This record gives sequence, C-alpha cells and structure tokens, in this order.
Amino acid sequence: MSRSWTGSIQRLNVEEDQVDRLKAVMQWTLVASLVVAVGCATNIRDDRLQVPLYQLDEEADVALLSIEIADGIDAEAVEAQDPTELVLKMLPKAFEGTKLNVVDRIETDLEITVVLEEVEEVLSREEHSDSDIVTTRDKLVPDGFGEIPTSIEEPLLLYVQVLRWEEASPTGVDTELVYSLWTRHGEEIDTRRVGISGQNERGMTASVDVSPGWPFWLHNHWMESPKEGGDKEDRSSFEMAAQFNTLAFAYPYRSRKISYSVTVIDEAGMSDGIALMEAGDWEGAREFFGAIVEEEKGKDDADTSKKSAALYNMGLAAEFLGDDVAAVANFERAIEIGGRERIVEHVSSVNTRMRGYVDISPGVAAAREALQEQIAAEKAEDDEDAVPVDDADLDEELQ
Repeated sequence: MSRSWTGSIQRLNVEEDQVDRLKAVMQWTLVASLVVAVGCATNIRDDRLQVPLYQLDEEADVALLSIEIADGIDAEAVEAQDPTELVLKMLPKAFEGTKLNVVDRIETDLEITVVLEEVEEVLSREEHSDSDIVTTRDKLVPDGFGEIPTSIEEPLLLYVQVLRWEEASPTGVDTELVYSLWTRHGEEIDTRRVGISGQNERGMTASVDVSPGWPFWLHNHWMESPKEGGDKEDRSSFEMAAQFNTLAFAYPYRSRKISYSVTVIDEAGMSDGIALMEAGDWEGAREFFGAIVEEEKGKDDADTSKKSAALYNMGLAAEFLGDDVAAVANFERAIEIGGRERIVEHVSSVNTRMRGYVDISPGVAAAREALQEQIAAEKAEDDEDAVPVDDADLDEELQ
C-alpha cells in the first residue's frame, strides 16, 4: 500500500541574515545526524588501479592471421597509406603492457577467410524485470578453424577487417575497423568495431566510436588514459588513426590508473588509518584496518559499529589496490555486521563494475590443451604411416 502526504507550505518572510542562520543550523543538524549514524565521514580522492576488463592469469600470445580490406574501400587512400601495413605496425605496440602479445602470422600459408555478419544477442535485464533486451552486434566468422596448423602455436587468433579508410578533409581521415579475437579451437572472445576520425591526436581521441560500447565509467576515462603505443615523431593522419584505432581495441585489455573519489568512515581510533589513506598508502591502510577487525573479533563486547567501519575502510583500500574481489568480500561482511546505507550503495556500484569483467583464462587453457591434442594426433598418424623397416634388409644395406 502506498501512502501520500499533502500539506501546505508557508512562505516565511525573513531577512537575509536570518536565512543564513537557518541554513547554518540545518547544515550542522545534518552533520550531527551523520556523525551519530555513521561516524565522521571523510572524502578522499586518489588514483585507483583499474584491472583489465578482459582478465588473464598469465601472458598469452595472439596470432594475427588476417587483415582484410572490405569491398568499396577508396583505392587511392589505400595506395597512399596501406592500412594492412599500418595496422600490422601499430597492433603489437597497442598491446604492450598487457598480458597479450600480438605475433604477425599473416604471411603463413593458411587460407582462412572471415565474413562480417550482424548477429542478434540477448542481454538479460535486471532480476526484477520480466523481459530481455535484444541487440545486434558485429561478428567476424572465420572459415577454417579445423585447418589451423600446429606450426601456429598461439592459443589465440586475431582477425581484422578494414571497413572504412578514407580522407574526410584535406588534412583529416575517417577510419573504421572490426577486430575479432578467438581461441584456436573456435571460441569467440571479443569482436569490436572501432571508428576513429579527425586530423590530430586530440580530435581522434575524442572521436572514438566503439561497438559494442565500453561500460560508461570506462569510456569516461578513455580521454585521460595514457595513449601508449605510438611514436612521437611526425606521422601522417592515417598513421595516427591506425595508432588510436588499435589502442581503442586494446584499451579493455590493459590495467590503468583512474582518478577515484570515496567517502571513508572515521570512528574512534581510526585517524592513523585515515591518514595513511590520505597519503596514498593503501597497502598500509589495508593492514591498519585489518588489525582493527582482528582486535574487535577477539572481544566479547566487540563494537560492531567500529568493526563494520573498519571492514568498509579495508574494502576501500583493497579497491584502490585493484583487488575488487577482496573489496566486495569486506563490504559484504561489513553489511552483515551492521549494514549502513553508504556501504550498501558502494558495494552495488563495485558489483556493477565487476559484472563487466571477462575471464578468458579458461578459454586460453582449453586452446593450449587442444593444441597439444592436435600435436599428439598428428604424431600418432605419422607413426601409423611410417613404413616398418625389416632388420634383415637393414643389415643387407649396411653391408
């Protein structure tokens, strides 16, 4: 049952100084109520380590097998600045500092074609919703997975298709590429269309158009993220476009520092830990609040409010260190002990961020296992095809 309230609002005729005094009283009343409810609140801003959206336990090599130029591309632009050459130059640089190492395998004697298709995909809504969102996305479909030779040892395969490569103005360019990353045994990891246009670095950075799009919070930090991977000498517009286009594809695969603001809870005995946070010593702060949690755990009359605050602050420290899993675990323990609205709201935002993470380690492990099975099968086949040598014939040859 919903309830509504109606009433009248009386306009007060007061002087400006009276208004200021009323505002001050209201502000102090709000602060006092917050102190009673959650202790003193302190805002801290620092750089947080953001882990990659695509996560790997260990480094893995990627075989770049194909850079195809779609029909209808401006032949003069291609002749002036070959996209195959430029993308091949920029892709390995774009992935420097990530756990993926791009290896040029384009010249291998391998006939694999890729077809750009538009596929429908169902995105589940929130649990309280009865319907799903159906969306469309690009998919580069390789033809010939069963023909990947064992001489290509990389567990991951990358296909690129150039959809647009043209001059948009006397000094600007317009480019659009589709990248598709697969395991060698046929599991799609990531397909993304990236458009970059403009005539200088600032314009190209601002023009990035990615589909499927990045999470909004990640997209917001693209502009301020260091654009590693490009040389600083004079480059043509097409060279710059190839650099930023490949960097945009590699962007979700790298760790980065992100400016981040949080509100910590400062209760009795926590000032030293807050000072560590303000100094950017998040490892020290994590240990400090962990010690408070352990200290309160052993008390019969443990202060649940203090323990909850310490767990929350310890979770914030873990979050700044890039350990979102440990951060959420601490937040949830704090909520169990004595849930506070601030903690509930914060853990919800972190969980939203974590839902965007994709662990590709199982796919890489399966691809490596498939390669070993393929090698073993080829060896067994070679052994079967080998012609047995008669010992008597061998002795006769030796004589």
